[in-house]
Amino acid sequence: MADLTNPIFHDETKARAHFEGLRWPEGRYCPHCGETEKTSPVKGKTVGLYYCNSCKMKFSATVGTVYERSHIPLHKWLAATHLMASSKKGISAHQIHRMLGITYKSAWFMCHRIREAMVDTDPTPPEEEQPFRLSEDDQKVIATWAIMKVMVVNHSMVHHTQRKQMRTKVEPPDGWAVWIGHYKRTGAWKGEWLSRPFPVIRDDVLARRRSKIAKANSHATTIILQNLFIHVAYCRDRRLVTKWRFYNIASNAGRGPITGHLFKIWPPIGHGIVWPQKVLTDQDAMVISDAIINGVMTVARRLGLVQPTPPPITHY
Repeated sequence: MADLTNPIFHDETKARAHFEGLRWPEGRYCPHCGETEKTSPVKGKTVGLYYCNSCKMKFSATVGTVYERSHIPLHKWLAATHLMASSKKGISAHQIHRMLGITYKSAWFMCHRIREAMVDTDPTPPEEEQPFRLSEDDQKVIATWAIMKVMVVNHSMVHHTQRKQMRTKVEPPDGWAVWIGHYKRTGAWKGEWLSRPFPVIRDDVLARRRSKIAKANSHATTIILQNLFIHVAYCRDRRLVTKWRFYNIASNAGRGPITGHLFKIWPPIGHGIVWPQKVLTDQDAMVISDAIINGVMTVARRLGLVQPTPPPITHY
């Protein structure tokens, strides 16, 4: 629970002194030139403003922070930051607006600035990642998120009943499959989102049509989210999705088929998996993305389906 009884959240002078102590724990310095000795307070009504005799510029403790150049009092900034950092489930701009007695526009502005300051500027993962167990619920959350993202991008190819089921049951509908892998980018492969739509139709259905050009009704998508490699497949013919396998894809890294590197998390496998698993390299990711359409065509032929020449892969 956020404690707002602290004077730094109500008194501007105490808030300024507190923030200066955090910003300058070893003494005041000029953020423009780094001068530590030739600085002095500016006389006047402005509290917390200093003058640097070296670079001849004025500065305060908020220079170079998200609080800079704001007419909102610093104690309200500190209170909003404290609320956002201590709220377990997050806090809305509307609630900030009500609690701090500021306009919603100001609260929205503050929330965006504070969230921007919370972004990790060094997303490099630690050298040794501690393994953990990815439960069935975790797998369902990842699969649902990935499928919803693909549904938005490929809106025209997804039947409205599929979207309705996602809204009502909040779980992936039939005809979808999701694989995940532990991926580390080294720079050789630049893909982040690869989507390939393709048509799948039975021979007898195509023969009865006047037009032999089939519209895309299925698709395969690869998503890279930092160290998470996600592959999503959808087809109205459920057999294609259930029989699609990656086990026979050869690895460019020279270690044989990519077995044990991709894990199918939807449809549910019925048990948790230890994560992270074996690492997929850039070469592996490139091979998998290139093999997507080849795997579809192979399974389609095996099932007696026609799979005309698909459009090219879309890169994002």
